[in-house]
Amino acid sequence: MELRYRDAVVMLGLESEDARTPNHRGGATMNHYVYVDAVDDAFERALDAGARPMRAPRSEYWGDRCALVADPDGHLWMLATRLPAHDPWRARKAEIADVDNPVRESPHTD
Repeated sequence: MELRYRDAVVMLGLESEDARTPNHRGGATMNHYVYVDAVDDAFERALDAGARPMRAPRSEYWGDRCALVADPDGHLWMLATRLPAHDPWRARKAEIADVDNPVRESPHTD
C-alpha cells in the first residue's frame, strides 16, 4: 500500500514473520507525525476509514493543532496542522500562568 501526500510517498506492507504489527507485539512503540492541510477534517476521515480515536484535535503550545489515531493494526498516527502566526512562548506562558505559578518574561524582544 502507498500513502501519498503532495510529493511524499510512504510505502506500507502487510504483517509477516519478520515484521509484526503493534497489535501483535502488544502495543505501539512510536507514532508517525504527519502534517495535513486540515487536521480536524483528516481526523474525521481517519475515523470514517476505521481508525480509533486516541486524542481528539487540540491546539498545542508549540504551534500545531494535533490529533492522534490508531489504525486497525495499532500503528499510531499524529495528524498535525501548523497554526498561523503562532508565538510558542506566549502560548506556553498563557497555558501555565496563574497567581501561584508566575512565569518570567521572555528574554527575547519582539
